[in-house]
Amino acid sequence: MFKPRNTPSEAKIDTKTTKQVLIDAGLHQLLKKRAKAAKQSIKGLLEEVLAEVLAVKGDQNGNNQ
Repeated sequence: MFKPRNTPSEAKIDTKTTKQVLIDAGLHQLLKKRAKAAKQSIKGLLEEVLAEVLAVKGDQNGNNQ
């Protein structure tokens, strides 16, 4: 049976929880070296760094900045 294409309003929603990020070759080489020095994968290193950078930090009074 022929099934017509989905129209934009019927398109499936992307439910993937991960995304790919393009980085240049120089940054990739730096990541490889740093990950090797830390004895972890590039993915693990990036997740750790992103968690630190994106963390909500509070001041001494407990207020979020």
